[in-house]
Amino acid sequence: MKRKISSLILFVSLLFLAVFDYDSVSASIYSKQTDTVEEATYVEEWLMLNNLGRHVVSDPTDLYSVSGEKVAIKFNVDKNGYVVLSLKNYDIMEYSFASSPKIDSAKKNIYNGFLCYYEEKGNELVDVITKKKIEKNDVEDFFKKLPQMSSVKLSEKVEALKELKNEKEILPGKTVLKAAGNGFFENGSLNHSLVTWSSSYYYCQVDSAAILLRYLYDYKWNKFLPSGYTSNNNVQSYLCTNKYLTNAPMWSNNVVNGGTENGVKFSGMKKYLLDRGISTWAASFETYSFNRIKTLINSDIPVVHASNGYVPGNTWSNGAHAYVIHGYMVGYDGVPYMYVNDTFGSNGIGINASVAYHPTSYDGIWYIS
Repeated sequence: MKRKISSLILFVSLLFLAVFDYDSVSASIYSKQTDTVEEATYVEEWLMLNNLGRHVVSDPTDLYSVSGEKVAIKFNVDKNGYVVLSLKNYDIMEYSFASSPKIDSAKKNIYNGFLCYYEEKGNELVDVITKKKIEKNDVEDFFKKLPQMSSVKLSEKVEALKELKNEKEILPGKTVLKAAGNGFFENGSLNHSLVTWSSSYYYCQVDSAAILLRYLYDYKWNKFLPSGYTSNNNVQSYLCTNKYLTNAPMWSNNVVNGGTENGVKFSGMKKYLLDRGISTWAASFETYSFNRIKTLINSDIPVVHASNGYVPGNTWSNGAHAYVIHGYMVGYDGVPYMYVNDTFGSNGIGINASVAYHPTSYDGIWYIS
């Protein structure tokens, strides 16, 4: 009798799986919190509409501003990725399919802009990557600096995404959006991958310079690095020992032209190229421009960007975190994203590149071309 009952249960289970329609299941089913149903659904629809595929969106973690306001939700994407959804205007702030910030969902986690995650401990913030402690009062609130946010309801955005997805037509090699008809969906990348170097000692601008130089050394000209100084840490050491850069917070303009930080003078990347006998390439600094970044990436030139002013960053309380851009995407609605190497060992992190988050009045980009 027990054997018959077991067989019946197995038959019913198989029948259920046979008729189960995965496409009708919202990503919110994978969410552990019932109050994030719409948010998880929105993330799933956004990923699919941007031709990024169907993914399991799960395990929401609340993120707070420095001022203590709940400002975003971090979801896991599949087994290894993540996405951060702003609760201020429902922008996708950043995402990756291969890496995820190391935050403890049981703690109070502070999100202060791109790649900036802290754990709150009393009056201190502890950087989740570097473990450096910063006085909370010394950190500028990213979200208080942003422009006025949209008042659109999340439910409206979810429905708009679903409607647009239903009208999307896929043609061989091309995506056409009947409803929008805007001709977006651009993307580009460097011809090769950046090295995923990460150091626990050097500041992010120094690490970024090392990663950029190694790319140029590997794929452009071996004069970009001196003999015996081509590996992680010793490239950074060479740049700092010879005072082309200093192991301290640096403005991007000073990285190129030289300057003084913490009483230490350094000569910059222009002098580095001159001493290497490289006269056909030049180090340049410019204010932030997504179109300029696109042009450089399409020319196979990596770009270093530091989001200063709004984002205190992972390595110093009143500056920015610098990272190396290796690709870009423009989504279905024209919102731009740049793919970056975070200088902590990961490529392929998509960061919202809208100018509202990267005002030209703050630190810009630098590159060698």
